[in-house]
Amino acid sequence: MPIFNLKSGNVLETDWKNIAFAINIEGDNSRGFSGIIAKEYWPGIENTGKKKLGETINWKCGSKIFHALVCYSLGTDGWEKTPDAITHCLDSLDIPESEPIAIVLIGERGGREKEILGGIARSKKKVEVYWNYFNF
Repeated sequence: MPIFNLKSGNVLETDWKNIAFAINIEGDNSRGFSGIIAKEYWPGIENTGKKKLGETINWKCGSKIFHALVCYSLGTDGWEKTPDAITHCLDSLDIPESEPIAIVLIGERGGREKEILGGIARSKKKVEVYWNYFNF
């Protein structure tokens, strides 16, 4: 299902209950958007230990369900495999294809936005992409 909306703003203010964001395979998620989630909603996501590319971790917090998508590395290959990993992660979520997912534009500062948007668009899920999170 294609991306149904691109939106500038705070994904945490979305009307949708599902919010997806990136975490890394190394398990150090103390910075960026994952750091905000760790500090304000889900302390356990800050240090997950090593994970495999393509894994997902889910956490219900109030009326929201956070979906951490293991889709990049802090190492030298960084965001190279993210487009395929993001497609896999989104499609593996146990969410009906018709139910919207709000997602932060993953890798927004890494210069691979177009490829990553392509990975999101290839997913079977209905996704609203929030960009420019840190500058609204």
